[in-house]
Amino acid sequence: AIRNRTLVYESIVPSDVRVRVYDGLALAIGRSQMRVRTASGVSSFEIRFTEVYVRKEGHWLLTAWEATRM
Repeated sequence: AIRNRTLVYESIVPSDVRVRVYDGLALAIGRSQMRVRTASGVSSFEIRFTEVYVRKEGHWLLTAWEATRM
């Protein structure tokens, strides 16, 4: 949907983000206000998200992402 542009993220505004770093792993949790456009119009909503990053060869790689609409 993103690739063929039937879903377009017009804005993503994160808030209340907290990051915890462990040995080679980082966990980020927070909220985000989303604004998306589809064929049926524009909608705005808030999500709560969790991201997991792993440190590999000197770079942080996003390995998991989960979100729930609030």
